[in-house]
Amino acid sequence: MRSPFTLFLFCSLFCSSLFLFSCSGSVKEIQSNDSSCKELVADLKSDEYEEIDNILSIEDYIKLETKENCLIGTISKLIVTDSEIIVIDKKIANSVYVFNKDGSFRTKISERGRGPQEYLVISDVFLINDDKEICITDFEHERIQVFDCYGKYLRTIKNMTWFRAMESLDSCTLIAFDECDFMKTGKSFVAIDYSNNIKYSFGNNIYSSIMTFGRYQNLYKFYDGVYGTVNFENTIYKFTSDSVYACYKISTIPQIINSSKFKDDKQFLDEENRMGLFNGELINTERFLMFRIHSNDYGDPLFVYDKYSEKITKVKLTLNNPINIFWNFPIACTKKGECYYAVSASKAINYKDFLYETYDDEQLLNKLYSSLSADSNPIICISSFICKDEK
Repeated sequence: MRSPFTLFLFCSLFCSSLFLFSCSGSVKEIQSNDSSCKELVADLKSDEYEEIDNILSIEDYIKLETKENCLIGTISKLIVTDSEIIVIDKKIANSVYVFNKDGSFRTKISERGRGPQEYLVISDVFLINDDKEICITDFEHERIQVFDCYGKYLRTIKNMTWFRAMESLDSCTLIAFDECDFMKTGKSFVAIDYSNNIKYSFGNNIYSSIMTFGRYQNLYKFYDGVYGTVNFENTIYKFTSDSVYACYKISTIPQIINSSKFKDDKQFLDEENRMGLFNGELINTERFLMFRIHSNDYGDPLFVYDKYSEKITKVKLTLNNPINIFWNFPIACTKKGECYYAVSASKAINYKDFLYETYDDEQLLNKLYSSLSADSNPIICISSFICKDEK
């Protein structure tokens, strides 16, 4: 849940006169608009809960095609569009894979090197131009390499300071998580144009030279925009090209970490062990918001907020439905409530006999295990939120 990172990276501010778009904006520090922020009270101690299979139903599996030129080591990030599944493997293969929605392999982007069309290290991947172009941030060369969804190199966006995470806000603006304070704003997030000029900054940056714990993930692009969380505060924000909106304030019983005062790892770990924290894991669909609280005392409970009924439900992962043995917190979702997460083929093979003995949907199991081996690519599981009463 924690992501250790190195804080010795370059801290210079780079500016460029290369304008890829007609963008402009003044540099400013902004405050969030809290007028419509919804408080969500999550009772960690409550004995009232729903089982996971009453909240999410397993709908389908997508078996990613396995070929010699598309072997995935681990899935660091998953992007799902109307026609593609884009798999990012930052840790092992240092590559981006594009599959069609049926799991058939389309292309692999693995242009690793120091050449003009290559990248050395992937720090993040995001989409621009109506999801038609794949951007790979390369911190070693302070640039973004842009490819189409068939793997063809298109162009380079130069002189871009490395950020831990980036997303596109519009055709002129990117939002970046500036964990190492490259832009010297003292803020966690900066909105920049495509020449690395700051449009605004937001959120106090708490990290020091000996503070090496960060959010699980800080930027998410959902159906209605880009969301993020600041340090270890419990507010979920929505970013636009010129504003920041506080959407949800998570309050817990008992209280968990909600502070910007950590100076070193020991202080953070002491507080985490004593209180727990919200580590930024969330899924946002048209109707439901799901998040997880990390707590040693209360078993890392899940909570789901129904935007229609305004009800918040504590969710317990049980094995009444044996297929839930594969369940992971989703890493992508759609507007209508489809949630995607990955399962290794070796884990699926290990539980094959158990599932055939205990699970009653043989058709779904046959689809899962057909031509599957322990060396196959990961399987993408699709779950959907169960709407018990449509508004």
